[in-house]
Order: sequence, then C-alpha cells, then structure tokens
Amino acid sequence: MITQADELYQGFTNYETFLVVLEIKNNEQYLATARSHNSQDDFREYIESVVVPTDNTNPIQTDLINAALCRVNWQEVFVHLNKVD
Repeated sequence: MITQADELYQGFTNYETFLVVLEIKNNEQYLATARSHNSQDDFREYIESVVVPTDNTNPIQTDLINAALCRVNWQEVFVHLNKVD
C-alpha cells in the first residue's frame, strides 16, 4: 500500500508537482506568466493550455499528460512559485 509519505518527492506532494515547479522555475517566460496569474485555477488553466495537445492526433499522449496533470497539487505549485526568494 502506498501512503502519502511514500509519495513525497523532493519536499513536494509528488513527482508531478515537483516536475511542474522545476520546469516553470527553469523557464523565465513561464515563471513570469505564472506569477502574473491571480489564482491557482487561472494558472492551472494556463499551464494546461500550453502542454496539453489540442489537435488530438495522439490520444494516448493527451491522456498521459492529462493523467499526470491531474496529480499535480496546484495550490502547492502556485504558493511555491509566488514566494519571494
């Protein structure tokens, strides 16, 4: 049985959350855009619009991306990216 403690990754809720934070922090444009959103829902919608394919030419790819994004703790991402360093 997998517990929540088993799921922690680099101090984040899970790998998917860690990966979103890592990728955004390593891209100045994404980071600036992330910080310009006023709510985690707006930010989540923006990220989904960027990474989820819209042409549906590869439904398996789309499903896998959506499955990973469903595991992201968006509140944690939003709070972490809006912290003053």
